[in-house]
Amino acid sequence: MENNLLNKLRKIRELAEHGIGGEKTNAIRKLKQLLKKHGLEYEDVFKEEPDKTWAIFPYSDKQQRIILLQCLFKLKATSKDLTYKQITDSKIAFFLTSWETLELTHLYSYYRKLWKKQLDDVLTAFVSLHELVSGEGLGTGEDMTQDELEKFVNLARGMRDSEYKSTRTMLDTGLGNDLDEEM
Repeated sequence: MENNLLNKLRKIRELAEHGIGGEKTNAIRKLKQLLKKHGLEYEDVFKEEPDKTWAIFPYSDKQQRIILLQCLFKLKATSKDLTYKQITDSKIAFFLTSWETLELTHLYSYYRKLWKKQLDDVLTAFVSLHELVSGEGLGTGEDMTQDELEKFVNLARGMRDSEYKSTRTMLDTGLGNDLDEEM
């Protein structure tokens, strides 16, 4: 059986099982028509498919949504059999087996925590690179080990340096007119 037909049958079956009112009725009718047209039996088409349910995953921002979707693609490797629906602006549901739900939950949790940690590291390197520090250091209240310091220096090396000039520097060097152009 062709993947396109199987995917179409799966989607219609999903509506037939979880649709509301006329949507559900029409999906049942359409599923029966397609099965008959292609000489297929319901049990033969869906016998090997494991039980799937809707798994809802929250996210708090654009980056977390991207991480969630990339974790899903890492897990599924193809989007051909992917069924999803956007629940709210911060929740998305995927139609998954219990194993896929467990694995996606694990992947998403791991990479979301890793992203937060690395984002904190990037912020520290950014602040250091652009000398947005006081005499108190980075203001984290923590002393850095030599390894941590090297990590931040390497991160900072990979960032583009700012061409920021303070107002005082611009006035002292006669570049004050440039200040108006930047704003």
